Amino acid sequence: MVDPNCKLSWAIGKKTVLCVGSTNVDCILMVKRFPKPNVPEQSTNAYWTRGGMAANICTVLRNLGVSVEFFGVLSSSPMFSLLMDDMRMRGINTDNCPRCQQEPPFSSLLINESTGSCTVVNCNNSFPYPTLEDFQKLDLSKYGWIHFRCRQPEVTIEMMKSVEAYNATQMNKIGSRQGAQVEDT
Repeated sequence: MVDPNCKLSWAIGKKTVLCVGSTNVDCILMVKRFPKPNVPEQSTNAYWTRGGMAANICTVLRNLGVSVEFFGVLSSSPMFSLLMDDMRMRGINTDNCPRCQQEPPFSSLLINESTGSCTVVNCNNSFPYPTLEDFQKLDLSKYGWIHFRCRQPEVTIEMMKSVEAYNATQMNKIGSRQGAQVEDT
């Protein structure tokens, strides 16, 4: 039996949550200690995974049972298939994402096991961000909430204005939040 006081998510059973932003390939390297300059250090573990704030929020919401859609530019590079397979396996919709031929963004994370510190090196190679024109192609009536990751404020503000204009004509309005905050209701 479900505890009525347990709120896994405000959006379970409601409309889809759209997460606007980016995703990238993360290369995680675990080391016993941070390497000294010009001295090789053996990794204790290494793996690739999907990163990016909007994509990660999709994963958390999906794990809570929420219907989610990721909206960001996706690369057709074979390396990016790792990310696409992961999102598909988790039930994260990517059907409306614009596509490009450019190599995907990636981050290298060096995790020092002795101290727990993490050094992150990002490489986005000027990877494209969804445009307002891309966003305006979406059927906003499908969404109950939109999370904006605001990588490019000028574009994100215009997307948010588009949602405000849509909401002005609707009885059931779309909620939205910029950044990494989540509404607590």
